[in-house]
Amino acid sequence: MAIGDDSGLDDGRVLVRGDLVVEVPARCVRVADRQVPLTRSEFEILVALAERAGQPVSKDELAVAVAVHGPHAVPTPTDADRRSIEVHMANLRRKLAEGSGDRTAISTVRGLGYRLAPEVRVPDQRDGTTG
Repeated sequence: MAIGDDSGLDDGRVLVRGDLVVEVPARCVRVADRQVPLTRSEFEILVALAERAGQPVSKDELAVAVAVHGPHAVPTPTDADRRSIEVHMANLRRKLAEGSGDRTAISTVRGLGYRLAPEVRVPDQRDGTTG
Protein backbone atom coordinates (compact mmCIF):
# COMPACT_ATOMS: atom_id res chain seq x y z
CA MET A 1 0.00 0.00 0.00
CA ALA A 2 1.32 3.42 -0.90
CA ILE A 3 1.29 6.34 1.51
CA GLY A 4 -1.89 8.33 0.95
CA ASP A 5 -3.86 5.36 -0.42
CA ASP A 6 -6.90 5.27 1.88
CA SER A 7 -8.44 2.28 0.09
CA GLY A 8 -6.21 -0.24 1.82
CA LEU A 9 -5.90 1.13 5.33
CA ASP A 10 -5.78 -1.84 7.65
CA ASP A 11 -4.29 -2.93 10.93
CA GLY A 12 -1.06 -4.11 9.32
CA ARG A 13 0.34 -0.70 8.49
CA VAL A 14 3.95 0.04 9.26
CA LEU A 15 5.19 3.46 8.13
CA VAL A 16 8.93 4.08 7.79
CA ARG A 17 11.05 7.20 7.23
CA GLY A 18 14.75 6.65 7.76
CA ASP A 19 15.14 5.85 11.47
CA LEU A 20 11.45 6.60 12.14
CA VAL A 21 9.14 3.56 12.30
CA VAL A 22 5.41 3.91 13.03
CA GLU A 23 3.59 0.66 13.76
CA VAL A 24 -0.06 1.66 13.47
CA PRO A 25 -1.77 -1.42 14.97
CA ALA A 26 0.54 -1.45 17.99
CA ARG A 27 0.42 2.35 18.28
CA CYS A 28 4.19 2.19 18.62
CA VAL A 29 6.75 4.71 17.35
CA ARG A 30 10.48 4.07 17.27
CA VAL A 31 13.35 6.33 16.29
CA ALA A 32 16.73 4.65 15.80
CA ASP A 33 15.35 1.49 17.49
CA ARG A 34 14.34 3.48 20.59
CA GLN A 35 10.65 3.58 21.50
CA VAL A 36 9.22 7.10 21.57
CA PRO A 37 6.26 7.55 23.94
CA LEU A 38 3.60 9.70 22.26
CA THR A 39 0.22 10.87 23.47
CA ARG A 40 -2.85 9.71 21.54
CA SER A 41 -3.09 13.09 19.82
CA GLU A 42 0.60 13.16 18.85
CA PHE A 43 0.30 9.65 17.42
CA GLU A 44 -2.79 10.54 15.35
CA ILE A 45 -1.04 13.65 14.01
CA LEU A 46 2.03 11.64 13.02
CA VAL A 47 -0.07 9.00 11.23
CA ALA A 48 -2.07 11.70 9.40
CA LEU A 49 1.17 13.33 8.24
CA ALA A 50 2.71 9.99 7.22
CA GLU A 51 -0.34 9.03 5.18
CA ARG A 52 0.19 12.19 3.12
CA ALA A 53 3.98 12.39 3.30
CA GLY A 54 5.39 15.16 1.15
CA GLN A 55 2.05 17.00 1.05
CA PRO A 56 0.94 19.80 3.34
CA VAL A 57 -1.73 18.88 5.88
CA SER A 58 -3.71 21.76 7.39
CA LYS A 59 -4.23 22.32 11.10
CA ASP A 60 -7.96 21.82 10.51
CA GLU A 61 -7.34 18.42 8.90
CA LEU A 62 -5.07 17.42 11.77
CA ALA A 63 -7.65 18.58 14.34
CA VAL A 64 -10.28 16.43 12.63
CA ALA A 65 -7.89 13.44 12.52
CA VAL A 66 -7.28 13.78 16.26
CA ALA A 67 -11.00 14.19 17.02
CA VAL A 68 -12.16 11.30 14.82
CA HIS A 69 -10.03 8.88 16.82
CA GLY A 70 -10.85 10.51 20.13
CA PRO A 71 -13.90 10.85 22.35
CA HIS A 72 -15.26 14.02 20.70
CA ALA A 73 -16.12 14.72 17.08
CA VAL A 74 -15.07 18.12 15.75
CA PRO A 75 -17.28 19.09 12.81
CA THR A 76 -15.57 22.46 12.39
CA PRO A 77 -12.25 23.02 14.17
CA THR A 78 -12.04 26.19 16.27
CA ASP A 79 -9.11 28.50 16.96
CA ALA A 80 -8.56 26.59 20.20
CA ASP A 81 -8.33 23.32 18.22
CA ARG A 82 -5.75 24.89 15.88
CA ARG A 83 -3.68 26.17 18.81
CA SER A 84 -3.86 22.73 20.38
CA ILE A 85 -2.43 21.25 17.16
CA GLU A 86 0.46 23.76 17.36
CA VAL A 87 1.28 22.60 20.90
CA HIS A 88 1.02 18.91 19.97
CA MET A 89 3.22 19.55 16.92
CA ALA A 90 5.93 21.22 19.02
CA ASN A 91 5.92 18.28 21.44
CA LEU A 92 5.94 15.74 18.60
CA ARG A 93 8.88 17.41 16.87
CA ARG A 94 10.83 17.53 20.14
CA LYS A 95 10.19 13.87 20.93
CA LEU A 96 11.14 12.69 17.43
CA ALA A 97 14.30 14.81 17.40
CA GLU A 98 15.45 13.48 20.80
CA GLY A 99 16.10 10.07 19.27
CA SER A 100 17.58 11.05 15.94
CA GLY A 101 18.70 14.65 16.15
CA ASP A 102 16.73 15.19 12.93
CA ARG A 103 14.63 18.31 13.33
CA THR A 104 13.69 18.43 9.63
CA ALA A 105 11.29 15.47 9.49
CA ILE A 106 8.24 17.72 10.00
CA SER A 107 8.28 21.13 8.39
CA THR A 108 5.88 24.05 8.61
CA VAL A 109 4.33 25.08 5.31
CA ARG A 110 3.44 28.70 5.92
CA GLY A 111 -0.24 29.40 5.39
CA LEU A 112 -1.02 25.73 4.72
CA GLY A 113 -0.03 23.55 7.68
CA TYR A 114 2.63 20.91 8.20
CA ARG A 115 4.41 18.36 6.03
CA LEU A 116 6.31 15.18 6.82
CA ALA A 117 9.36 14.83 4.57
CA PRO A 118 8.46 12.48 1.69
CA GLU A 119 11.00 9.73 2.38
CA VAL A 120 8.24 7.76 4.12
CA ARG A 121 7.59 4.34 2.62
CA VAL A 122 5.52 1.30 3.55
CA PRO A 123 7.45 -1.98 3.81
CA ASP A 124 5.88 -4.94 2.06
CA GLN A 125 4.82 -7.24 4.90
CA ARG A 126 5.51 -10.38 2.83
CA ASP A 127 9.20 -9.94 1.99
CA GLY A 128 10.36 -6.86 3.91
CA THR A 129 10.94 -4.75 0.81
CA THR A 130 9.38 -1.36 0.26
CA GLY A 131 6.45 -1.12 -2.05
